[in-house]
Amino acid sequence: MARDDLDTYLDEPPPRPSVVPWVLAGVALLAGAAAAVMLWTRLQAAGAEAERARAALELVTADKAQLAQRLDKVEAERADLLTLKNELSSQVAAKQEELQKLQGTYQELEAKMKEEIAKGDVRLSQAGGRIKVDLVDEILFDVGDATIASRGAGVLSRVGTVLAH
Repeated sequence: MARDDLDTYLDEPPPRPSVVPWVLAGVALLAGAAAAVMLWTRLQAAGAEAERARAALELVTADKAQLAQRLDKVEAERADLLTLKNELSSQVAAKQEELQKLQGTYQELEAKMKEEIAKGDVRLSQAGGRIKVDLVDEILFDVGDATIASRGAGVLSRVGTVLAH
Protein backbone atom coordinates (compact mmCIF):
# COMPACT_ATOMS: atom_id res chain seq x y z
CA MET A 1 0.00 0.00 0.00
CA ALA A 2 1.13 3.37 -0.71
CA ARG A 3 1.45 6.04 1.83
CA ASP A 4 -1.55 7.92 0.54
CA ASP A 5 -3.62 4.84 0.80
CA LEU A 6 -2.41 4.30 4.28
CA ASP A 7 -3.29 7.83 5.31
CA THR A 8 -6.72 7.46 3.81
CA TYR A 9 -7.13 4.18 5.58
CA LEU A 10 -6.06 5.63 8.85
CA ASP A 11 -8.25 8.68 8.46
CA GLU A 12 -11.33 6.62 7.89
CA PRO A 13 -13.13 5.52 10.96
CA PRO A 14 -12.77 1.85 11.56
CA PRO A 15 -15.67 -0.20 10.30
CA ARG A 16 -18.27 -0.91 12.88
CA PRO A 17 -18.40 -4.43 14.16
CA SER A 18 -21.52 -6.34 13.12
CA VAL A 19 -24.37 -6.50 15.68
CA VAL A 20 -25.78 -9.65 14.18
CA PRO A 21 -23.78 -11.99 16.45
CA TRP A 22 -24.92 -9.98 19.49
CA VAL A 23 -28.53 -10.02 18.34
CA LEU A 24 -28.32 -13.76 17.71
CA ALA A 25 -26.75 -14.31 21.12
CA GLY A 26 -29.51 -12.22 22.75
CA VAL A 27 -32.24 -14.08 20.89
CA ALA A 28 -30.65 -17.40 21.87
CA LEU A 29 -30.42 -16.22 25.47
CA LEU A 30 -34.08 -15.12 25.44
CA ALA A 31 -35.14 -18.39 23.80
CA GLY A 32 -33.21 -20.36 26.41
CA ALA A 33 -34.78 -18.32 29.22
CA ALA A 34 -38.25 -18.82 27.72
CA ALA A 35 -37.60 -22.56 27.38
CA ALA A 36 -36.36 -22.70 30.98
CA VAL A 37 -39.47 -20.87 32.22
CA MET A 38 -41.71 -23.16 30.19
CA LEU A 39 -39.92 -26.27 31.51
CA TRP A 40 -40.06 -24.92 35.07
CA THR A 41 -43.82 -24.33 34.69
CA ARG A 42 -44.33 -27.83 33.33
CA LEU A 43 -42.21 -29.27 36.14
CA GLN A 44 -44.34 -27.44 38.72
CA ALA A 45 -47.54 -28.68 37.04
CA ALA A 46 -46.17 -32.24 36.95
CA GLY A 47 -45.26 -32.00 40.64
CA ALA A 48 -48.78 -30.79 41.49
CA GLU A 49 -50.27 -33.59 39.38
CA ALA A 50 -48.04 -36.13 41.13
CA GLU A 51 -49.20 -34.81 44.52
CA ARG A 52 -52.85 -35.12 43.45
CA ALA A 53 -52.13 -38.65 42.20
CA ARG A 54 -50.50 -39.53 45.56
CA ALA A 55 -53.53 -38.19 47.43
CA ALA A 56 -55.88 -40.13 45.15
CA LEU A 57 -53.77 -43.26 45.66
CA GLU A 58 -53.99 -42.85 49.43
CA LEU A 59 -57.78 -42.55 49.18
CA VAL A 60 -57.99 -45.61 46.95
CA THR A 61 -55.72 -47.55 49.31
CA ALA A 62 -57.90 -46.58 52.29
CA ASP A 63 -61.04 -47.55 50.35
CA LYS A 64 -59.41 -50.85 49.41
CA ALA A 65 -58.62 -51.57 53.05
CA GLN A 66 -62.21 -50.78 54.07
CA LEU A 67 -63.57 -52.95 51.28
CA ALA A 68 -61.26 -55.79 52.32
CA GLN A 69 -62.60 -55.54 55.88
CA ARG A 70 -66.17 -55.48 54.61
CA LEU A 71 -65.44 -58.45 52.36
CA ASP A 72 -64.01 -60.39 55.31
CA LYS A 73 -67.09 -59.54 57.37
CA VAL A 74 -69.44 -60.54 54.55
CA GLU A 75 -67.52 -63.78 54.00
CA ALA A 76 -67.79 -64.57 57.72
CA GLU A 77 -71.53 -63.80 57.66
CA ARG A 78 -71.88 -65.95 54.55
CA ALA A 79 -70.12 -68.84 56.28
CA ASP A 80 -72.39 -68.41 59.33
CA LEU A 81 -75.47 -68.31 57.11
CA LEU A 82 -74.33 -71.40 55.25
CA THR A 83 -73.85 -73.21 58.56
CA LEU A 84 -77.31 -72.10 59.70
CA LYS A 85 -78.79 -73.17 56.37
CA ASN A 86 -77.25 -76.62 56.72
CA GLU A 87 -78.52 -76.91 60.29
CA LEU A 88 -82.00 -75.80 59.25
CA SER A 89 -81.96 -78.21 56.32
CA SER A 90 -81.09 -81.03 58.73
CA GLN A 91 -83.85 -79.93 61.10
CA VAL A 92 -86.37 -79.67 58.25
CA ALA A 93 -85.38 -83.13 57.02
CA ALA A 94 -85.78 -84.51 60.56
CA LYS A 95 -89.17 -82.81 60.94
CA GLN A 96 -90.32 -84.15 57.57
CA GLU A 97 -89.23 -87.63 58.57
CA GLU A 98 -91.03 -87.24 61.89
CA LEU A 99 -94.12 -85.95 60.12
CA GLN A 100 -94.08 -88.87 57.68
CA LYS A 101 -93.70 -91.28 60.58
CA LEU A 102 -96.58 -89.59 62.39
CA GLN A 103 -98.70 -89.72 59.25
CA GLY A 104 -97.86 -93.41 58.84
CA THR A 105 -98.77 -94.09 62.46
CA TYR A 106 -102.03 -92.19 62.04
CA GLN A 107 -102.91 -94.16 58.90
CA GLU A 108 -101.97 -97.46 60.56
CA LEU A 109 -104.11 -96.62 63.61
CA GLU A 110 -106.94 -95.61 61.34
CA ALA A 111 -106.69 -98.91 59.41
CA LYS A 112 -106.50 -101.10 62.54
CA MET A 113 -109.27 -99.21 64.33
CA LYS A 114 -111.54 -98.93 61.29
CA GLU A 115 -114.37 -100.89 62.85
CA GLU A 116 -114.37 -98.96 66.14
CA ILE A 117 -114.08 -95.63 64.28
CA ALA A 118 -117.06 -96.57 62.12
CA LYS A 119 -119.12 -97.37 65.24
CA GLY A 120 -118.06 -94.08 66.86
CA ASP A 121 -116.35 -95.83 69.76
CA VAL A 122 -112.93 -94.40 68.81
CA ARG A 123 -112.00 -90.99 67.33
CA LEU A 124 -108.59 -90.12 65.89
CA SER A 125 -107.31 -86.58 65.36
CA GLN A 126 -104.01 -84.86 64.62
CA ALA A 127 -102.96 -81.55 66.15
CA GLY A 128 -99.59 -79.94 66.83
CA GLY A 129 -97.62 -82.93 65.57
CA ARG A 130 -99.49 -85.32 67.86
CA ILE A 131 -102.09 -88.00 67.37
CA LYS A 132 -105.01 -87.92 69.73
CA VAL A 133 -106.98 -91.14 70.33
CA ASP A 134 -110.32 -90.65 72.06
CA LEU A 135 -111.96 -93.80 73.39
CA VAL A 136 -115.55 -93.96 74.55
CA ASP A 137 -115.58 -95.15 78.15
CA GLU A 138 -118.05 -98.00 77.36
CA ILE A 139 -115.31 -99.71 75.31
CA LEU A 140 -112.83 -99.76 78.17
CA PHE A 141 -115.13 -100.49 81.09
CA ASP A 142 -118.33 -102.40 81.64
CA VAL A 143 -121.04 -100.41 83.36
CA GLY A 144 -120.34 -100.16 87.08
CA ASP A 145 -117.02 -102.00 86.81
CA ALA A 146 -113.55 -100.47 87.34
CA THR A 147 -111.59 -103.19 85.57
CA ILE A 148 -110.79 -102.95 81.88
CA ALA A 149 -113.13 -105.01 79.73
CA SER A 150 -111.73 -107.59 77.33
CA ARG A 151 -112.96 -105.55 74.36
CA GLY A 152 -111.19 -102.45 75.77
CA ALA A 153 -108.03 -104.48 76.38
CA GLY A 154 -108.08 -105.54 72.72
CA VAL A 155 -108.49 -101.94 71.54
CA LEU A 156 -105.71 -100.74 73.85
CA SER A 157 -103.50 -103.60 72.67
CA ARG A 158 -103.96 -102.64 69.02
CA VAL A 159 -103.27 -98.95 69.78
CA GLY A 160 -100.19 -99.92 71.82
CA THR A 161 -98.87 -102.17 69.04
CA VAL A 162 -99.15 -99.36 66.46
CA LEU A 163 -97.60 -96.77 68.78
CA ALA A 164 -94.74 -99.12 69.77
CA HIS A 165 -93.42 -99.01 66.19
